[in-house]
Amino acid sequence: MKRLLTLFALLAILAVAGSAQSLYGYSNGGYSQYLGQLSANPFAPDSTSNQFGVYGSQFSPYSINNQFGIYGSPFSPYSANNPFATQAPVIVAPRVPEFTPLPRLAPIRPLAPLAPIRPLAPLF
Repeated sequence: MKRLLTLFALLAILAVAGSAQSLYGYSNGGYSQYLGQLSANPFAPDSTSNQFGVYGSQFSPYSINNQFGIYGSPFSPYSANNPFATQAPVIVAPRVPEFTPLPRLAPIRPLAPLAPIRPLAPLF
């Protein structure tokens, strides 16, 4: 039972790590202002969770964590923290590469029906 739980936990970690993609925030007010990477990593320089970075600081004008800034105020129409915002920031996921189909091969023709095999000489 302990092995099964350990295996399940390992698979869950691998699934989360393998499917992790970065999400990015941009303003939606007539021009695109980059608002940082939406992640829980407090050490990434662009992360909104980095309290010392440009996009995670509570004092930065480009942070959604600045309660007095236009992107973090509960009253601003451009804020991520205003539930009634008319032009709230948008979340953008990186583009997934399109699937390139394999080249089409020539169609496979079915084999012609085989003629029945006849003996060469009569059997006595």
